Amino acid sequence: MCQTEEFRKMPRKVVFISNAHRTCAISNQKVGNGEPIIWDYHVVLLAQGKIWDMDTLLSFPCGISRYLTQSFLKNTFEKYLPKFRLIDADDFIDVFASDRRHMLDDNGIPIHPPPPWPAIHPERGSNIYDFINMERRGLGKILNLEQFGKLK
Repeated sequence: MCQTEEFRKMPRKVVFISNAHRTCAISNQKVGNGEPIIWDYHVVLLAQGKIWDMDTLLSFPCGISRYLTQSFLKNTFEKYLPKFRLIDADDFIDVFASDRRHMLDDNGIPIHPPPPWPAIHPERGSNIYDFINMERRGLGKILNLEQFGKLK
């Protein structure tokens, strides 16, 4: 999505959502029919002060404040609180690679159907865990829920 002509003309960030436990509780997701579900990681786009989440039941796109208050419970256990890695979309496109092997079980069978869009640079293998790991510095800036909520 961040590579479409419409989006290339605006500042945009790819946002990885995860935490040290890889257990982020996110509400209003299609898979959970609105009930909170646990994602090991989730990826959205931030552009024009809005979140573009292909899996949300909220508006598409959705304002940051509404998205955060209706997707994440502030008064929950630490292990379910999200952290956010914000990466300039152009940097993300240059560096990220995924052959989707993380979506397969031990027998090479998909755990869930893969998304309809093509894998990103699958010829390079996969570096997705570098982006999901919120404990390690790397490309982008890591924010907690409160810090992310202060973005405009």
